[in-house]
Amino acid sequence: MPHCRPDTEYPVIVDHHEHNSFPGLKLVKDLEDRGDGIVTTEDFNKGDTICTYGGTMMTTEQHYAKQNKRSERRRQLVDMYRLVLNDDDNTELVIEGHHGNSFGPKINHSQKHPNVELFKKTFTTANGEKHKLVLFRAKKRIPAGKQHWQINE
Repeated sequence: MPHCRPDTEYPVIVDHHEHNSFPGLKLVKDLEDRGDGIVTTEDFNKGDTICTYGGTMMTTEQHYAKQNKRSERRRQLVDMYRLVLNDDDNTELVIEGHHGNSFGPKINHSQKHPNVELFKKTFTTANGEKHKLVLFRAKKRIPAGKQHWQINE
């Protein structure tokens, strides 16, 4: 299955997202004593879509309202895989990442050697509905066997 190019259509990306089947990626447990991480099994070119950040997108207010109702253990788990970003209208959004085998939330952070970056894309379906996804793309060529790193922004 080919990698997702930047112009990949919505149904293809959603299919990969729903089945967590992004080609060229492998989830590795206890990677270099840093916990779980994502490693490439194939080469990626600059601009290739790596994977989505799987999870539930909501406003910051909605996130904290949900967190206040959760047990301490559940709050810690959600916080471990939480991503905060600004929407196009500068509204702060939170994605509560799926912590199972979803790839995006397992991409580790690096200030010194990031090789992937986040981007948001809005897709319009055939019936006119708009859907937003948060994805990772390669900042540079990433050879097979390398770990994915994203910079904290």
